[in-house]
Amino acid sequence: MSRNYYYLVAGLPDLALDMKKHPMPWAQFMELANEQLVPADLYLIRCIFLRHDNQNILNALLKTGKPFIEGGNYSADEIEEKIKQQSFRESYLNKLVQAYREETPPNTSLSWEDNLIELYFNFMQNLPNSFIREWYRFNFLLQNIRVAITVRKQKLNPSQFILGNDELSQQLKKSTLRDFGLGDEYPIIEKIISILETDNLLEQEFDLDQLRWRYIDELNTHNYFSTEVVLGFVLKYEIMDRWLKLDPAVGQKLFEELIARLKNSYEFPKEFAINERR
Repeated sequence: MSRNYYYLVAGLPDLALDMKKHPMPWAQFMELANEQLVPADLYLIRCIFLRHDNQNILNALLKTGKPFIEGGNYSADEIEEKIKQQSFRESYLNKLVQAYREETPPNTSLSWEDNLIELYFNFMQNLPNSFIREWYRFNFLLQNIRVAITVRKQKLNPSQFILGNDELSQQLKKSTLRDFGLGDEYPIIEKIISILETDNLLEQEFDLDQLRWRYIDELNTHNYFSTEVVLGFVLKYEIMDRWLKLDPAVGQKLFEELIARLKNSYEFPKEFAINERR
């Protein structure tokens, strides 16, 4: 059952995707959240930032040597210890560690990174909050459509990149229609296709983030002081923060490198991440 946080929500600043500076330091928000949210709702915020932990844990398992990503829930030392003990609070992370040790990925046709993305998505779909479930379902759909369009352009095998085994994912893998035969059921697909037809890659990403932003607003249409409004603030803050820290020239170069890597090595990025540090 959702709770109302009148004092906290009333004190939150309005956010905009194109802000030029942070309207509230992240540490200040988290101080208020820790004071006012019940543990179950604080844990939902923790789950949003598990995506940082996911990458750090994967880097530790694969021994990539990549820098530690700040902003997650576990320190580098905690990750090393919990990998040894398989003692993460989140069961999907222990499942990943066990599968890696046994060299048996849950889905043998996918990379370890994509396996982790699927495990994380399934975990989020089982959280006891409909806002979180709907948001991650939407974002998963958006990413899958984007991947499907990109691999079609690159003439790659969609089964190697499109995640999930549900009916929608299967349709994206096999359809040759422009809208994958899903336009009537999912009108947003046409909007996504139009965005991806833009040559400017940074403009594409900004427009996709606008879709995400509007969907958060749509989910909270009838919410005013509830847990969901707080969660929406967290998600919007992350989106806004990425763009505040983005250097356009660096971002454009990064996108070009990612697309080249997709074409040459079948490695596709699942997250747009410029400076993950909050």
